[in-house]
Amino acid sequence: AFVADTWGAQAASPLIAKSMGVLFAAAYAGPKLMAYCREAAILTAAHDLVRHIDAASFQRAFHAPKEDLALLLQQKTITLPALLDLCGPGVADPTPFIYSQGLGICTLCQVAALATNLALTPPKATAVVPCTLVDAATDTAEA
Repeated sequence: AFVADTWGAQAASPLIAKSMGVLFAAAYAGPKLMAYCREAAILTAAHDLVRHIDAASFQRAFHAPKEDLALLLQQKTITLPALLDLCGPGVADPTPFIYSQGLGICTLCQVAALATNLALTPPKATAVVPCTLVDAATDTAEA
């Protein structure tokens, strides 16, 4: 209804059809981007937290050396809350900031989409020339 109200009923179907490719790409890429940003943020936060934990405590808690952090995170053996418990008081919890980068990228995409939508103008009435069967027959005969 929004497209029809803004651009006219005749333009609604072609405009919606043209936007479907972008919508499918966004539906595929959006969750992948958020998952990638989340995993990168968890890895970064875990490395930051591990600096506050001595090697012996880490070994006792996870039965592995600190050097195996990436592998333990991948296997979901280590979580940020578990690392935070070993750090003790005074260490900031990084969990509220896990989605910051991904949401920042999504916000920039929304701002870009808004800017392109605001830059669009309706086509001029003279720009749309209806094609009739008589015109098509004349064009074919002239060629």
